[in-house]
Amino acid sequence: MVKQSDYHAAEVQACHSVLLEILTVLGEFRKDMVIVG
Repeated sequence: MVKQSDYHAAEVQACHSVLLEILTVLGEFRKDMVIVG
């Protein structure tokens, strides 16, 4: 199983930034979203 520690800190930060941006744009659907993966 892949863990967060398998990735460089910059990659993890980039993923967090993208997720936050998606939640900001699609915020009104937040209660209906599921993140898989």
